[in-house]
Parts: sequence; structure tokens; C-alpha cells
Amino acid sequence: MNGRWAVCLPRESIAGLGRLRLLPRLSVWEHGEEVWLQGEGADESLEAALRGLPGARRFSVFPDRQLLAAGSRVPPGYLPEGAWQPLKEWLHVTLEAAGLAGRVGERVSVCLVRSSTPREANVLLTTLDAWKTYGSSAPQVRLERWSFAVSDEEVIVQGLPLPPIPGQVFVDRDGVTVPAGWDWDPPIDAGVLRDVLGLTAGDLALLRPDGRWDRVPADAFVRAGRSAIRLSGEENAHVG
Repeated sequence: MNGRWAVCLPRESIAGLGRLRLLPRLSVWEHGEEVWLQGEGADESLEAALRGLPGARRFSVFPDRQLLAAGSRVPPGYLPEGAWQPLKEWLHVTLEAAGLAGRVGERVSVCLVRSSTPREANVLLTTLDAWKTYGSSAPQVRLERWSFAVSDEEVIVQGLPLPPIPGQVFVDRDGVTVPAGWDWDPPIDAGVLRDVLGLTAGDLALLRPDGRWDRVPADAFVRAGRSAIRLSGEENAHVG
């Protein structure tokens, strides 16, 4: 796409704009249930991203602001005039999660999607019973590989390789943890997502596909050892 262009999309599709937030010279104008995006020129990657926006209508924009839809010969109208904003300023990131105390912005929700990028799982969510059973007989040299936190009847174990016990495996990226085989969308930097979630150094965010997430404070983790595992049912670490 050469020259100036515009895209009109329904408000429910704005989550797809998150992957464009770092591109320069894109601006947004919102009106009711419609959101307009405009820019100048588009390479192949941007073209593909625009085609992937659900319900989007694409237009070329003439110097007098007339619009021409792709494949059409009759301009349907003019590009709206209004308070256009740079996309990266307009677009804020939030995680829509049950129990989240605060919100940052009101624009785009981060959700989990299936991922084709292989990553080694380094976090295990298992039951307290399974963890205590394994810890009662595992060699101390193995236990020293891991740290763990306990909440009620669940245990979160960190370290490589993970212990060979039943549970759900996760991938930790800079303290933001997702189930193996999943990733967050828009694909923003993990450091940005940490800021959005309000994590401090050493905290862990455990994201789930249903939108829920748990914050595991840094001080909830203890080094694995026979005595620590044996006492874990009595001195329960807190996961919030």
C-alpha cells in the first residue's frame, strides 16, 4: 500500500492494534463504535497485520481527504476530522483478570493465545500432596535445584529440570508465567507487562487462559529441602 491510507474497524477488534503500537507515524481517532487508524505507506508486514484486523475496512486517502475503498472506483466519503492521537499514546495495555484490584488504562486487553514458538517449561503447578510425597524421598541434591511457594493445596515449583510429578507446566519470561504452548497477545515486552501488573523485583505473575492470574510475592518462595517441604503444609506461603 503506497501513499496515505486509513482503516476503519469495530471497537471490539481494537485488541489487534496492540501489535502495531511500536510502529511510528500511526494515529487513531475513535467515534462511537468505530475506531479509525491512519498512516503513510505500508510494507509487507504492516499490510499483513492490517489484513488480520477483524472487520476492518481499508481505504486509500486522497490529498483532499476523500476515501477510496480497495477495489472500488467511487469515493464513499471523507476521512473524519477530529482529535487524532498517536497510536502508542492512545493504546494502553490492561490485563482483564478476575480479582485484579486496579486497572491501567482502558483500551486493550491482554489475552493468552496458542503459540507455535517452542520454549522450555521451567515452572510447575502441582498439588501439595504430590509435592510432599515426592519431596519425602527425592535426593537432596535434586531438591536443591528448586524453589517453591505454597497456597492452600497448590504448589508452584521453579527450576530446571522440573520435578517428574503430575501437574501443569508453565514458561516463565521475566517473571510473567504462561502455560506451556501459550503466549500473550498483543506480544508486548515482558517488562512492560510486569509494570502493568504492578510486579516488584522477584514477584511472579501466573497467567491462565481463562483470564485469571495470580501474583506470587518474591518472599513466598523458599529453597526446596526435606524440612521445608515437610513443613509446607503448616507454614503456608501466600499467593495473591
